[in-house]
Amino acid sequence: MLARAVLLAIALVPLAALPAFGQGSCSAVELRYDENENLAQKLSDTNKDCKHDEFVFYIDGKPERAERDTDHNGQIDVWIFFTEDAEPARQEQDTSGDGKVDRWDRDEERLRKSALATQQALGASQ
Repeated sequence: MLARAVLLAIALVPLAALPAFGQGSCSAVELRYDENENLAQKLSDTNKDCKHDEFVFYIDGKPERAERDTDHNGQIDVWIFFTEDAEPARQEQDTSGDGKVDRWDRDEERLRKSALATQQALGASQ
């Protein structure tokens, strides 16, 4: 009986040296693709806790919007929206932690340029 317990303990020692599930090395970035093999989502772990805290959503391989959990509490608190040229156009933020946007930032010049480029492209295609 004692010999069996010793053998069991010896057999389990290598398992004790393994990291616990979720504590091992995790991929910092996970890429997901659509049915046409275009990038559809990029999920990132920015603080190496094995939980995604940055999400970028793509349409036709171009970023449309991003969401971030900047304080790593499991709740999205920053939203970023991109122009058709894949440039950040505006950002919304929850600074109080109540889940509601209470700060807005816009790049007016970039938005004007993007709108002008869209108008020019539409005019050229007619």
